[in-house]
Amino acid sequence: MSLSRYALAIALLFALLAGAFGAVAQPSSNTGEADAQRLARFVERRAGSTSFAELDAFGRAAMRREDREGLNRLYHVTWTTLNQGEFERATMWNNRLAAAARRQDDARYIDIAHLNGLTIRYDQGEAGVAAEMERLSRTGRDWFVRAHAARLTALSLMDQGRVGEGLDLLTQVQADIPVGDPFAATAQAGIWEVVGMGLKDLNDVLGAASAFRKFEIDYSNADYPRPDFDSLYNLTKMAVTVGDVDRAVQFYGAHHRLASRADLPTLKIYNASLCAMVANARSQPQGVLTCLSPYGEDLGEAAFLALDALPLRAIARAQTGDVAGARRDLTKLRGLAEETDIGSDVAHVEAEVLFAEGRDQEAYR
Repeated sequence: MSLSRYALAIALLFALLAGAFGAVAQPSSNTGEADAQRLARFVERRAGSTSFAELDAFGRAAMRREDREGLNRLYHVTWTTLNQGEFERATMWNNRLAAAARRQDDARYIDIAHLNGLTIRYDQGEAGVAAEMERLSRTGRDWFVRAHAARLTALSLMDQGRVGEGLDLLTQVQADIPVGDPFAATAQAGIWEVVGMGLKDLNDVLGAASAFRKFEIDYSNADYPRPDFDSLYNLTKMAVTVGDVDRAVQFYGAHHRLASRADLPTLKIYNASLCAMVANARSQPQGVLTCLSPYGEDLGEAAFLALDALPLRAIARAQTGDVAGARRDLTKLRGLAEETDIGSDVAHVEAEVLFAEGRDQEAYR
């Protein structure tokens, strides 16, 4: 995508943000930090007031309905569960959505269930399904289906580092969402969730916080249980990336409290990865090792986060004198590099290992 189109995408997004929150001349980074803090407090309070068991009960009640609202509720349960990395449970709920949609002969939610199934496959490593998502973002049978497909396609583009193209696609599809439609808010929330992910990748604290607020608050249905707290994970990672360690510690603390009470193993794994990330940002290598130690040498159940965890653990091992352990992690990273673009992580880890071995001149090369 050309730079001019990239700039247009960003401009459109900020215009939309300004329209929703009121125009603010020359917003400062302090504004973004304050928005992020307010959002974090809201998400923690809301998630703490419900549970994933209540979400399941909400889904079971939705199965007894014979209307589109019931289908949308099943979509909510499926997507919220999927966002936690609970693929088996998400598949179960998505199958229930698909069956209910077929029973009601509702083409929209038949397609939504199909897209959810593609997402589950994509999240488990089947990148080729992104082509079908992209096709449906253009040819889906109605605006709701196209909006869902577009946000999935945008996420795929962002995974490839093509953030500008993803944001551009989202601005285009957002224009097709009809004002006043009973399900417009569902589509808008989904769009803004992914906008937040993209702006996070651009280290735009103000824009990301505003987008996540629209996803979490402005377009969220208060009648739908929301035990999830994904935005706390994203806010923590963003704070680490921009070097705001104090804020990262604060956001991680909220994430840790909620993950500790949630009865979902994957959330505890994500929390351990986040713990290691924050410890690394605080220059606490022993803390990194403590965060990851429950999962053992091969990372066990946390192996799906190896791309995040191995570089952190390898560097921490090198910095604490466990050069052999750091070398083992470096070897694993090199193996993963054959399938994934993680060259910069490999180079960083190798430099840390060389420093630990006293080979400073080689580390600087």
